[in-house]
Amino acid sequence: MGSPKPLLDLGGTPALTRILQACKDAALSRPIVVLGHAAFEVRRAVDPAMADLTVNPVPERGMTSSLQTGLEILPAEARGFLLFPADYPLVTWEDLVLLEERFEHDHRHQIYLPTYEGKRGHPVACDRAVAEEILALDPLDPTHLVIRKDPKRVMEVPVKNPWVCRDLDTPEDLEAARAFLKYS
Repeated sequence: MGSPKPLLDLGGTPALTRILQACKDAALSRPIVVLGHAAFEVRRAVDPAMADLTVNPVPERGMTSSLQTGLEILPAEARGFLLFPADYPLVTWEDLVLLEERFEHDHRHQIYLPTYEGKRGHPVACDRAVAEEILALDPLDPTHLVIRKDPKRVMEVPVKNPWVCRDLDTPEDLEAARAFLKYS
C-alpha cells in the first residue's frame, strides 16, 4: 500500500484519525490503539488526547496477538469492547451508534456485527466475557474462532454503509475509498 494502513491518506486525513474521530463523534469510551508494524510512525501521527496507545511486541504473530495486547489493558470497568481494524476507516459514527445502542439495550447477545445487504463486517462489538475467550486463544489462531463458536450469542445489526464490509487491502481499495469520499 506504500505506507502503513493507519496512515493512509483519505481526503487529507489519516485512516486512523478518521476512526478515532468516528469513535469520539459516537461518544464511545476512550479507544485503545494497538500499534504494531511502523509503531513509531503511527504513534507520531496519533493525537494522544484521542486514544490510549499500546504496542504489540510481536505484531508478526497477527491480528489476534494485537487484539490480545489491547484487551490486556482494557479498563476493569469496561462492559465490553469494539474490535475495529484500521483498514475500515469509512465506518461512520452513525454505524457505531447503531452498534452501541444494540449492545446497550439487547442483553441476550454477546457479539454485535454490522451487516450490509446481509454481509457481515466490522467493527465488532463484544461483551466483556468475550475478552477472556480471545485472551485464551493462541495468538496465531484467528479471532473468528470465538466469534463463530456459538451463533446464538451473535446479533447482526443492519447498517446502510457498505464500507463496514469493505477493507483497504489493495491500492484499488484505497482508490475506491478516495473516490467515495470525493463524491459523497
